[in-house]
Amino acid sequence: MIYRPDGQRFLSSVELAQRAEAERLQAETQRQRAELAERQADIERQRAEAERRQAEVERQRAELAE
Repeated sequence: MIYRPDGQRFLSSVELAQRAEAERLQAETQRQRAELAERQADIERQRAEAERRQAEVERQRAELAE
């Protein structure tokens, strides 16, 4: 084992590769979560717009019925 001046040991190439892969997977997971949140927000915007349009149609119907 080789140690750094601060007492921590240097990681082997295998350990460094494993750490890099774990970080890559974590970044991919975070990207997917962000994408999912964006899709959910878009669905909510579309739902709100549909409700707004429906309310407008109902308002117009009420005006015509008067």
